[in-house]
Amino acid sequence: MQLSLFPHVKAAYAQADGPLSNEELYQRVAKNAGMDEAALNHVQPVGREQKPRSLVKREIRWHQQTLKHAGLLKHGDRRGEWELTRNGKVSLRKIKPRSSLVAFSTDLGAAIWSLSDDFFSALDAPITLCLTSPPYPLRRSRAYGNPSLDQYIEFVVESLRPIAANLAEDGSICLNISNDIFLPNSPARSIYREKLVIALAEELGLWKMDVFPWENPCKPPGPIQWASKTRQQLNTTYEPIYWFARNPQRVKADNR
Repeated sequence: MQLSLFPHVKAAYAQADGPLSNEELYQRVAKNAGMDEAALNHVQPVGREQKPRSLVKREIRWHQQTLKHAGLLKHGDRRGEWELTRNGKVSLRKIKPRSSLVAFSTDLGAAIWSLSDDFFSALDAPITLCLTSPPYPLRRSRAYGNPSLDQYIEFVVESLRPIAANLAEDGSICLNISNDIFLPNSPARSIYREKLVIALAEELGLWKMDVFPWENPCKPPGPIQWASKTRQQLNTTYEPIYWFARNPQRVKADNR
């Protein structure tokens, strides 16, 4: 039986919070691949001595060796355990184009690991609610990457386009975006938020319903330059959540 287990081996390490033993790796790969215990543990004679071996487990170890040689795995604290290197965390935790994997599932539903455009462009089902926080247009990019301020409006619009196309008549899109985007070397706030609202209305036909403050009391004081040093701005502990609807008259909402 020929199996393509390499993506599932990569996903097992990417989903783990720490080192994995081989037995834990086998179980995670089997679960990701939808494989039962019988198939995982099935043995057959291998090599000159015809010793019984699990070909599935052997293939998993081959792929594990590939990741080791690529410098993406390192020894854990215990013997026989392996975990992602820093480079592995960056490269393996990024999904490849045109790939969609089930990251995990519960009785409430499933989490899909995929590029949003790849997944939602192929989705043929109505969406009632999209609640999301796109990457902020930060000047210093995070490890996962983010668009610049000049690219941000187009980035969000194009990311939401396939979602808006499948949005139910009573559906909503809620966006948590940053409140702390300033013009370069200036205490003046960018008006990218206002431009985004207009773009979503004009290009995707969405209606603005409201803006909610999401308060984060653990947020450090800021913006430091303009609120703590020059004292020209207030310290803020909130970020806006914009609520858009497909049809304001029929939107599914209840203020109780």
